Amino acid sequence: MKRKVLCAALLLACSAAGWGQELTWQRNDFRERTEFYDAEGRLVCTEVWNGFRRRREYSDAGGRLVRTEEYSSFRGRWEVKDGGGRSAGYHEWNDFRERWEVKDGGGRSAGYRKWNDFRERWEVFDARGRMIAYYAWNDFRRRWEYFRI
Repeated sequence: MKRKVLCAALLLACSAAGWGQELTWQRNDFRERTEFYDAEGRLVCTEVWNGFRRRREYSDAGGRLVRTEEYSSFRGRWEVKDGGGRSAGYHEWNDFRERWEVKDGGGRSAGYRKWNDFRERWEVFDARGRMIAYYAWNDFRRRWEYFRI
């Protein structure tokens, strides 16, 4: 379950930012953060766990806070806020459909992510149900790779 939550949170951050054709990310244990890179290998975003505030914080390459994600145990979902603290939506696990559903700030469906057992990857769908991207683990490079279709 922890892996599902981490993967969903990372993808939400990546897909909402709308970065290029390919995005990769991997854990930097020395700096205790996850680093996101574009296709050219440039750092575009970092994610750290803020234990004091109990939330994930995403910062751009310059170190400016761009979004946060905090789990609401009352509502059973991850609340997403922009850099200014305003609600930007949420994502939650749907047990019946076995997928992560993403909602915008107004509660409307923005899409969903579902695990594909056959291809061993997370597939990203828009609100109409069309697959728009996928991401998978690269064993050789020990990192996640994100591809837009």
